[in-house]
Amino acid sequence: METDARIKNIMLEYYDSHPDYYTSLDLIAHEGEGGMDLKRIIGLILDNNARRILDVGFGSGRMLTLVALELHKRGYEAECYGIDVSKNAVNVAEERIKNLGVNAKFLQADAEGSLEFEDGFFDLVYSTYVLEHIVNPEAMMKNAIRVLKPKGVLYMTFPGTFHCYTSPFSRRNVPTTLKLLKIYDIIRMIFDGSYLRFRMTTPKLEGVCDDTDLVFLTSLPEIVRFLERNGMDVVDYDMEGYVTAIKRKKVGKDSARPLKYAVQFVFFSGRLLRNAIFGPPKARSCL
Repeated sequence: METDARIKNIMLEYYDSHPDYYTSLDLIAHEGEGGMDLKRIIGLILDNNARRILDVGFGSGRMLTLVALELHKRGYEAECYGIDVSKNAVNVAEERIKNLGVNAKFLQADAEGSLEFEDGFFDLVYSTYVLEHIVNPEAMMKNAIRVLKPKGVLYMTFPGTFHCYTSPFSRRNVPTTLKLLKIYDIIRMIFDGSYLRFRMTTPKLEGVCDDTDLVFLTSLPEIVRFLERNGMDVVDYDMEGYVTAIKRKKVGKDSARPLKYAVQFVFFSGRLLRNAIFGPPKARSCL
């Protein structure tokens, strides 16, 4: 199995050597999903009077551009920032936003590394379908929490429980899940929300449409527990793959809640097992 550093280098080389990767993202974007994410993000900005906003892993810059344009249209003043690991992403996004007259800054930065933003700099941090492409999702989420102000909002979307490519318990990935998962891991997932175990091996990087640059099998209960154990109160989530959390005024590890986590684990496991055996009632097409 490749090391995390090796996988990360492979992916970065791929992104840097394929300038068309980011423009291709627009061709496969699901307008319905993007529209719903945009509505949720705008709603969170307005409801929480967020004036500094960060898009983690902006990709082609599509979402941050839409956010900035919508706020500009409403006459709402806000500073919009975006970070992405690839210089190609910055170039594509800057070209997209050129001459639009909106306030957005696209920066090259590693979401898993040491971000230059001060602690508590942002009112709202969001990422849309980025977590599954991150080699070290724990580091990414900790960085997002660090740069959030107390009572700041974190919003993340990722492939949900029933997604055919990334769910640890989808028919496609059950063999990988069983190979990676050990009894010790199950115990840690129940009692230690800081532990994210589900991983893929080296990404295939054969194309964009099949999401072959995936490295992390997203698991909603693990993500929820991780956020709660690292200074966040999760206020909304859905099995389809999104979570909204608010940063506590006093950040520190959550007190141990083994009974709560055990109940959550049983609940989620039942639904995931049903999906693995019978498939979801309304599974999304994988064609």
